Amino acid sequence: RTTNGGVNWDSCTKVTTYHLYSIHFTDSQNGWAVGGGYSGSYPNGVILKTTNGGINWNVQQTGSSILYSVFFINSQNGFITGTNGYISKTTNGGISWAQQTSTTNATLYSNYFTDSTTGWCAGLYGVTLKTTNGGLDWVLLSSGTRLIIYSINFVNSQTGWVAGSGTPNLYKTTNGGTNWDSLAHLPINGLKSVYFADAQTGWTVGGATGGIGYKIFKTTDGGINWETQLSSTYS
Repeated sequence: RTTNGGVNWDSCTKVTTYHLYSIHFTDSQNGWAVGGGYSGSYPNGVILKTTNGGINWNVQQTGSSILYSVFFINSQNGFITGTNGYISKTTNGGISWAQQTSTTNATLYSNYFTDSTTGWCAGLYGVTLKTTNGGLDWVLLSSGTRLIIYSINFVNSQTGWVAGSGTPNLYKTTNGGTNWDSLAHLPINGLKSVYFADAQTGWTVGGATGGIGYKIFKTTDGGINWETQLSSTYS
C-alpha cells in the first residue's frame, strides 16, 4: 500500500497463503482482492475485502475455483472470474455471490465493465465473452486470436484492448468486441496487463524469467506505437 503516489510502499497484513492475482477498489477505503491455489489436486479460491484502505484484510469467501480477476462497478455490484469458465456476481458488496452461466470451460483471467450492464471477460485460447444485461447472459465473441488473454480493458462501450501471450500479443476493438485487429507484437514474452486512461493514452506490462526481463510500455496514439518506459531483469 502507498499513500504518497508510489514513492514508498508498506506491506499489508497477510491473511492468506494463496497467491493473489487481482485487486480492485471502488474508493480509497473499500477494496477486494482474489486469488487461490491447490490443496493437493483440488483448486481453492479466496476473496479478501478491506474497508480501511488496505491496512487490514478479511477473508470474505472461499470456493472451489481459483480466481484470477475481480472488478466492481460500484460498492455493491461486482464480478469475479476464474478457472473452468467461472463467473460470479455480487449485488451486496461481496457478502454473497451467484455463479453465472459463462458458455465456456476456458479459464477467464480478466473481466472489465464500462457500466452496470456492459462488460467483457477474456482468457485462455483467446476466449472473449460479452454481456449487455449485467451478466444474465454471456455471448462468446471472436477475438481473432488464440493467444492467452491475461488482460482486457475498455474506455467506453466500443473501444477496448486485450493483451496476452502470443504473436501478436496486443489487439484492439472499436465495435464493442465484435471484431479485433492486431496492433503489435511487443518485444517481450507475454503481456500480463493493459490499461488505458482514455482512447489515446495507455500502458501495458509484461515479461518472463530466464533473462528476458520485464518491461512497461506506453502509447499516446491508441496503441499504434509504443515506447519502453522501463526495462528490467527483475519482476
